[in-house]
Amino acid sequence: MLYFYWNLYSGDVFENFNANVSFNGNNVEGKMKKLKQFIMKNKRVKGFTLVEMVIVIAIIAMLILLIVPGLSKQKERATSKTDEALRTTVETQRQLAADNGDGTSLEELVKKEYISQKQKERYEKLPQK
Repeated sequence: MLYFYWNLYSGDVFENFNANVSFNGNNVEGKMKKLKQFIMKNKRVKGFTLVEMVIVIAIIAMLILLIVPGLSKQKERATSKTDEALRTTVETQRQLAADNGDGTSLEELVKKEYISQKQKERYEKLPQK
């Protein structure tokens, strides 16, 4: 039984335990009881305290507050760049159609396959400069 407790709680817990206690005498049960009391008294519970958990949650919340606005700005920038690229594409195709002697209206560009129907619809929804 002593072997079990020694393996279970080995390490610095026993450095304060009285080294002069002998387990070869008559009073082994009393000494085992003392050992159990000593172990239970010095037993360390491993885990996080409530304060530590609150601090970790607060740090995570601050990081989220810093990251989320940046992500929304990235989406706005990507959308504006996509819109500008579409506007440039349609204007370039109009100029190409005019150089070839074709009409430059959106319907004629779609008919002659300079742009797709989807590009035409998106271009019409864009705010004009």
